[in-house]
Amino acid sequence: MADGSKIRNGEKNQDPLIVEIFVKYQRSFIILVALALLCGYFFQRSFHNIPLFRNGESYHYLSIYPFRLLPQHFFAVVPPLVAVLTLLLFFSLGRKLKWDGKFTFFFTLLLVVSPTFLSAYTSLSGYAMAVLLVLGGIFLFLKQSIIRYFSLLPFLLASLFDGWSSFLLLCILGTLFFYVKQDAPERSSRRLGSPKIFLGIVMALIAIFTIVNIVFNDMPFFSGPFHVSSLLPDLISDLGGWSGISFFVLILAMIGITVIWTARNKFISYLFLFLLILSYLFSTQTIFYLTLGLFFFATHGFIHLYKREWSTQFLKDITIWILILSILFSTVTFFQRTALSSPSIDDLEALVWIKEYTNKDEVVFSSPENGLLIQYYAQRAPFYSFEEDDTEKLGLTQRVLNSTYTSTTFPVFDEHMVSIIYITPQMRKDLPSDQGLLFLLKNERFKLLFQHEGYEVWWYK
Repeated sequence: MADGSKIRNGEKNQDPLIVEIFVKYQRSFIILVALALLCGYFFQRSFHNIPLFRNGESYHYLSIYPFRLLPQHFFAVVPPLVAVLTLLLFFSLGRKLKWDGKFTFFFTLLLVVSPTFLSAYTSLSGYAMAVLLVLGGIFLFLKQSIIRYFSLLPFLLASLFDGWSSFLLLCILGTLFFYVKQDAPERSSRRLGSPKIFLGIVMALIAIFTIVNIVFNDMPFFSGPFHVSSLLPDLISDLGGWSGISFFVLILAMIGITVIWTARNKFISYLFLFLLILSYLFSTQTIFYLTLGLFFFATHGFIHLYKREWSTQFLKDITIWILILSILFSTVTFFQRTALSSPSIDDLEALVWIKEYTNKDEVVFSSPENGLLIQYYAQRAPFYSFEEDDTEKLGLTQRVLNSTYTSTTFPVFDEHMVSIIYITPQMRKDLPSDQGLLFLLKNERFKLLFQHEGYEVWWYK
């Protein structure tokens, strides 16, 4: 009887064959899943003849000269390429640092099937590029040769996106500094110079580089925002946000937070999580960094549930499958919701009409989320867009959208030389028709110039 009990316990702790195969060939499997999702997304948008990029941040970069001279299809290969290179570097670092194979598999699997991954790697994301550069820098730095010194370039490039990315990079390099201090081989240090000294120089250069860019080049501390920010929907994709994670991944992360409490060097993990949460409260644009931290804890939570002994195997299997299917359901619904989202072909028709039939010096008023589209497709100056760090204009925009009085709206238009008003179906849905800007459009000073499928262009005279 005792022997049978031992056998059953052994069988319970043994991984299923399919899991062992996935863990063994995880690099190929994860990259194939990632490419299938990303290429499927771009194929669906291309098949329906709508712009490949929906994310406002993408149009921020596409509007930069000389990128705006190139067609969008030229940039469609960039996000999947960044994703593949990031995953390859992650797996390479995992082998170099001898990370547990199950951890790297489940971490990357949770990552690639998440709304965060789809959102970041189907757009031109500065934070996604920063992560690639940081991983590349660490990969080069850990080389026991002169190649180590080439890590300076990706580290410096990673500090160009915003102040927060630079601060996180300094925290990561500070952690790496203590790792190198304990484990660097002495012979290598004598031959190539101390890696600790080199890392200290890199950190000093990044700090100087960042301060100079913030002071003299107006580099923001947080990028964006590029959409209307909302704490919960931006975090939990099931609530209708444009990124974030599944509610069940959040539950796994909470389990992982309690599990790691007994691990070594737990202080660093909790410190990074605290900083990531704090940054998210200031700017939801940092959701990409926060979700990477949450996936770290969620992976530990999932492995804990997977490895622990349950009273019945059936209950364990049902719980694991419910978690997996719920996470996949969140990803599928997010994919369906965003793959054909704005800008649509009707958006383009209205914006191209503005470009072709209005003067180049016209100022276009619309909701802030339309600002970058107006700038890129209509090639006109928006009254305000999210990329601007102008709280006064943001306040004026909200006042005009919600004011029913001509004495409030008209002076703003006159002072800022607004002559075109661009109305979308989403604005019609969000704004009341019996008050605010939509109500004022009945005034004789407004004239309807263009109307198609709910998209309207008005002239203010």
